[in-house]
Amino acid sequence: MEEGEARTDPFQLRPHSPEKFHYLALFDMQHWYGPLARWTMSTRLVPITIPQAQALVWAFERQRRDMDSTLETTHDEEQNQLLLQLQALLEPCMLELGSREQGVFVRLSTQSAKDVGRDKASEYVVRQEYQKLGYAPDYNSQAIALLNAAGSVMRVHTSEEAVALLTSSDRINRSLLHALAQTTDGESELPWDMQIIIRSWVPGLTIGHEFRVFVCGGQVRAISQYNEWCYYEELLGREASIVNRIMNSFHSLSDSVPAAYTRTGYIIDFGLLGMEATDDVVMVEINPFGPVTGAALFDWNTDRTILTGGYEPWRNSDQPKGSEYNLPSHPLGELSASISQTVWTPIHSGEHHYHQLTTNNEIGPIDHQHPIYLRLLSAPNPLVDYQFVSSFNIHIYLTEEDSDSDDQDTSDEYDEDVEKFVDMFITPNRMQSAVDAACGGRYVKTYIDKVATYVVASLKEDEECNAERKKAGLEWRQVERSLENSAKSWFRYKIATL
Repeated sequence: MEEGEARTDPFQLRPHSPEKFHYLALFDMQHWYGPLARWTMSTRLVPITIPQAQALVWAFERQRRDMDSTLETTHDEEQNQLLLQLQALLEPCMLELGSREQGVFVRLSTQSAKDVGRDKASEYVVRQEYQKLGYAPDYNSQAIALLNAAGSVMRVHTSEEAVALLTSSDRINRSLLHALAQTTDGESELPWDMQIIIRSWVPGLTIGHEFRVFVCGGQVRAISQYNEWCYYEELLGREASIVNRIMNSFHSLSDSVPAAYTRTGYIIDFGLLGMEATDDVVMVEINPFGPVTGAALFDWNTDRTILTGGYEPWRNSDQPKGSEYNLPSHPLGELSASISQTVWTPIHSGEHHYHQLTTNNEIGPIDHQHPIYLRLLSAPNPLVDYQFVSSFNIHIYLTEEDSDSDDQDTSDEYDEDVEKFVDMFITPNRMQSAVDAACGGRYVKTYIDKVATYVVASLKEDEECNAERKKAGLEWRQVERSLENSAKSWFRYKIATL
């Protein structure tokens, strides 16, 4: 990795550009796993060829189009053989990491298949997770159960399951298509280096106890709970323990982080394997610094000074700070009342023990040398509502408030007609087209209303939509709100799983 590569300005990358592809590739796991292996879960890296990548894309498209497997061509047979070869490569690596019963986590070197979790999570698995929470009748508990279930079903036990997972993921497919385009178009100077990553399954690692750590100029600037959607009561009151455990783990490995990252910035995720101070901490992965990576409870626009600490080596000295950027903004206005911010600093210079500087939860920077900002949700996220929970398409106990809602003033038959109509027209393809048209394909929370408005307006003028609506005996006013809410739910879920 050359120094010039690491000094790419992460705030200036154009969507889908070769520069962005190049920058992201620098943080693929094969570039950091070796020096950091002792601090993270055991991993095997399996390089795949361009034909094997093309076979994964072929399998995804075949599933998406629901093609009849009995109508296979010679080309199809060749693709199936490539997938079988891939399974044969993965099988021994999976067994090296544990028994079939234990299972493993599988992803690409570029991205995980976390978007598949919602589709694979059965009602039975969700209810198992919900039972652990005592069937608490609130949206936050339901969301925790749903997201935990989505994560748990990502464990695979055979190479056949591993390939099936990869070929079911839209995220994986998009990543492969982009890498293939960069290679075949000749725009990228990077050699083909796509790999399948197989990682040991860590039973105690949950999304609720995972944290995102922002490092710039070699120093930790901020820490946030990874899952911005859910409130975890057990985190509150343990802020000092969380900061000290994460910082001690960071300092134990920081000298082994590739120098190209430390010269500029990176994001490192840690998981706490329990809430006690003596419980283990595991390093999960390293991500690129900047808006190409989610900022959790921070905002790359409004919190840029916090996240960089004012250290921006990629900026020209005569470049006015912040004036040339127009980044999408996280709607912290809606969340600010639910966010707890504390600021920490070492007790003594050179010591890895931290004390709290602030006693209030005011969101924003403070005037202090080398502060570390910690943000947690101190109350349920207002964006986690009935629409968010129902977007998982899994029946789960709803709150008493919903069962008695004034909005439910229609018969079950009428609700079923509206639901069928909405499902017919709020489809992944239609929504993706709307996102591309309304906001340039960017999945950012501030665009939720814009995308939903675009979808509803386009459907109102759609001849097929109006014909089906009239056929079902529905008035536009009876479906408009449901279409809007469904579009918003789809968009929110995509943001949560990207």
